[in-house]
Amino acid sequence: MLPSGMAFRQAVLLGYLGRFESRSYLDWLKTLPCHKCDTHPPSDPSHTNTGKGIGTKSPDWFALPECRPCHEWYTAHPSHDEHQRRMALVPFYLMQAIFEGRLKWL
Repeated sequence: MLPSGMAFRQAVLLGYLGRFESRSYLDWLKTLPCHKCDTHPPSDPSHTNTGKGIGTKSPDWFALPECRPCHEWYTAHPSHDEHQRRMALVPFYLMQAIFEGRLKWL
């Protein structure tokens, strides 16, 4: 249930709808090169900071493929600009997963 007056988008970003998990999507991301430096797989599924709370990760569909050094750098140096750049990439990975039949649009 959403808090009174809260928009759906805000509820997702603040974690009110629970955690969206997809092991198959994370496993697929591991097969891709790093989105930042193009290092060959396996990659880490690196979750963005959107929808992240204390002790929780953002939804799995907000993750991107990253090599371990790029993943560690993002974790240690979060910035608004980097966050915005990463969030702009998320839809392209979701569309690629749908196009390749990794995710189904129902």
